[in-house]
Amino acid sequence: MLRRNPTRIPLKNDDIEEYEEMLREKRELEMGDDPNKTAGGDSLASSQRSTNAKRKKSTAERIGIKGKR
Repeated sequence: MLRRNPTRIPLKNDDIEEYEEMLREKRELEMGDDPNKTAGGDSLASSQRSTNAKRKKSTAERIGIKGKR
């Protein structure tokens, strides 16, 4: 079997900007979720639901179906 050389993937300024924007949005989402963590009563159940919702949303964003819902 022949072994081929690795494919080179160039990093462009647009890619860097998109990555930084994604990180900024992720941080903003995490900062906005703090009130759910301090809620009283059934905070465990609500935090689990919000965690599941966040996980589904992040999975959808990663595979490219962000706006399809």
